[in-house]
Amino acid sequence: EFPSISDSLPTSLTHIYFKRLPVEVRNANILASLSGPKLTFKSSDTGFAKSLDRTISAVLHLKPGCRVMLLYNVSQQLRNGTCGEFVGVDPNGEALLVNFPKVALVAIQRRIWYKYDLTLQNKDGIYIFVRNM
Repeated sequence: EFPSISDSLPTSLTHIYFKRLPVEVRNANILASLSGPKLTFKSSDTGFAKSLDRTISAVLHLKPGCRVMLLYNVSQQLRNGTCGEFVGVDPNGEALLVNFPKVALVAIQRRIWYKYDLTLQNKDGIYIFVRNM
């Protein structure tokens, strides 16, 4: 058996995987290595939102100090793929606080993700499932 290259690389590097399971295993191992409480954030779904699991997980586990990556554009400076460090939750519990080194400490609000049914008569499609994460 060959040794895993990813196990010997610094955790500050971005690791890219082709399947979701190795990503989840890597993330769980990194979280387990960090001190502090693990915070769990659950989505609020409507419809058969399980079909959104390929896009965005229904549950997010974070610890202060863990690296995070944006999955969508927030602004010109904060684009899809930008990495930062999770600091905590805002005092109201409404947003995640993430420090982006080249930008600042940013409050990331919940975002609504839609699944559209393009097979319906409406040429623009209509959303049939919603995930608020």
